[in-house]
Amino acid sequence: VGAKFELDFQVRQKKPRLRVKTGLSNNLKRDEPKGRNPKDRITWIHGKRDQNIQIGLKTLGMNYEQIYDAIMDMDDAMMTLTRLETIHELTPSVDEQRKAEEKIDALGDEVQFCGPSELFFIEMSTIPEVKQQCTKWLFCRTFDELYMDRLQQVTGIITACAQIKTSRSFHMYLRILLRIGNLLNHGIVDKGMCYGFTLDSLSLLDGIKNFGGNKTLAMFVYEYAYNRYNAEVREFEHEMEIISKAARTETSAIEKSIKHMADEFLAIDLFCRRLHDEYDDGDTDAFREYMQRFSDAQTTKMMNLKVKIQNATSIAKNVASYYGMQLEDGKPEQLFKTVQKFVDMMEKAKRALFKLENERQKAAAKRAKEKEKAKKQKERAKQQTGQQQSGSKASAAQLFERKRQKQMEEEEKGNLLFHDIMNAANKFRQRQQNMEKRLSVNFTEKIAISKGETTASMLSNPIKKRISTQLLQSPMSTAEADALRKDVSISEHDDDNLNDDEYHAKMSRMV
Repeated sequence: VGAKFELDFQVRQKKPRLRVKTGLSNNLKRDEPKGRNPKDRITWIHGKRDQNIQIGLKTLGMNYEQIYDAIMDMDDAMMTLTRLETIHELTPSVDEQRKAEEKIDALGDEVQFCGPSELFFIEMSTIPEVKQQCTKWLFCRTFDELYMDRLQQVTGIITACAQIKTSRSFHMYLRILLRIGNLLNHGIVDKGMCYGFTLDSLSLLDGIKNFGGNKTLAMFVYEYAYNRYNAEVREFEHEMEIISKAARTETSAIEKSIKHMADEFLAIDLFCRRLHDEYDDGDTDAFREYMQRFSDAQTTKMMNLKVKIQNATSIAKNVASYYGMQLEDGKPEQLFKTVQKFVDMMEKAKRALFKLENERQKAAAKRAKEKEKAKKQKERAKQQTGQQQSGSKASAAQLFERKRQKQMEEEEKGNLLFHDIMNAANKFRQRQQNMEKRLSVNFTEKIAISKGETTASMLSNPIKKRISTQLLQSPMSTAEADALRKDVSISEHDDDNLNDDEYHAKMSRMV
């Protein structure tokens, strides 16, 4: 068959436990052997790796012996999770452990001259496959956290699927969209009077706009649902809160993580069998017992998690089929992203409607303000126009009179005598007009008395009123009336021969 087959499938001998008596239980700061220069230490680990190991060992605060005992005894109290994560980074890999074992055989008693990192590798190489043991131990310590995280993600997928299928508000929005779609496609063959539509059609709502271009179909749907079916769609945002979180999950990553966890259980079992077959039982008893207890306690949880992720994928496919949607590669996040896109669209429509309403109110207030301002301006202009019209008539005559007087003043400015004559003539004319008015009134009153009547001027004057009343109570005889008429006629002709002073004196006596 060949040497390779025999080498791969031979029954290996159990490796004896390696014991090194070099005083490695001391801390990193140890005294150098006499006659030995610290710079002459035996080293084979490269600089960066050596530096990281020394820094990590200082952070642990444990000497080599404590680290060795904690790993061999699987002491969770001594080896906390933080320390275990640090030790997992520091412990030698398979190749580094093999090289350390070779150095032990080659150096013999000179092992004590090795550097701190090399001494740590030598100490750890006495533990069978220490790197693998720390890896499995770290998985056991972090399994509960991983399990709860994956369980929460899977439960979120199942809950989101159930919410999408049973949401009352989501169903109401879909019914409204179906009615609107049938109304828009009315009269079109194979498009009107449909009984349903796919969820992929929801992405078209943001691209359909009204003639004004300021409102999308999504905004109309939100406004219509809010006004007509407020009780049914009121809890839409609350019901769909879980969808946003489910849409961010990647089912493939969850399935990969769960598969890796399940593979770890199998790897632990195989690793324990190999340790039992190839190494001394005393070196691996504590580790194998610890792994056995872990496997017995956590296998049920692992199986439950595997079943749940399978159920979640199946439920998501059923919900997508319920809404007429096919998932690519059976990924539930495609369903969640489609629904979440519609939820975001409704939220965006809500904000746009609020903004549009605020702009409308501002525009209405601005129009009302402008209308009130225009009204005031119109009233002010009307008042000013009326004033200008009334003032224009008066001012035209005044301006004409002023112009005429100014011309006359300019013409007469050089002859003061003529100006005085004109002033006297004006005064005489005014006196003559007053006399004519008074005489006409007096004559009218005399005629009225002769006829036994009264005039308005007589009634307005208390003396004339009293005299007229007395005359009416004792009327004049015919002879007295004729004498009065004769006197009046004679007085009218006599006025022509009087000068100004005589005429004025006579009028004063008559009044």
